[in-house]
Amino acid sequence: MTFAIRPSSPAPDTCAVAYGQLGEREAALKALKELLSVRPSFATSARKELEKWSEPELVEHSVEGLRKAGLEIVDDSETPPPKPAAA
Repeated sequence: MTFAIRPSSPAPDTCAVAYGQLGEREAALKALKELLSVRPSFATSARKELEKWSEPELVEHSVEGLRKAGLEIVDDSETPPPKPAAA
């Protein structure tokens, strides 16, 4: 079995962010599909993963790009809406 390594290729998460921010929906979905094929649970860990390597402003920009790409990010920092009181 042989493997091709393309060191100049950007990571699929980077591509999904960039294409999402640019409004390139088809390319964003393709990058997102590739990302989720190798990291299927990325939607639940995206923010924490990005926070390891990036400043807060870039994290928010990246999360926004991923959402524009079509990723439904499960975000621990978002507070769920309050449940109505039982009557």
